Amino acid sequence: MNAILDAFAAMSFREAVGWMLVENVALFALAIGVGHLLVLAFSSRRVGPPPQPVEAKELGWAASCVALNALITVAGWWLWRSGRIVIRRDEGVWAWLDAVVLLMLMDLAMYATHRIAHQR
Repeated sequence: MNAILDAFAAMSFREAVGWMLVENVALFALAIGVGHLLVLAFSSRRVGPPPQPVEAKELGWAASCVALNALITVAGWWLWRSGRIVIRRDEGVWAWLDAVVLLMLMDLAMYATHRIAHQR
């Protein structure tokens, strides 16, 4: 992990943007792939009708989400490089607790913003 942090610390802005865009596209592809595998694995036990074909509008939303996630990742990288965010380099109990708390807070923020987006 420290080698990855060292590599990102030494990257130029352009390199970091490229890698973070690749990372977010890969995560999106992984999510789609795992979702497809789950649909195949449980095709005999459907709980709803099959989805409609993907529309161009949905592809645009997905692409914008990947781009925005990459932008947030770049912002986090920049804040880390400028010293405003600190990343722990140890692997002790407190480091794992930090990761769990971060994931829970991020999940809560995703839930809250998703809820706001769907309020009528």
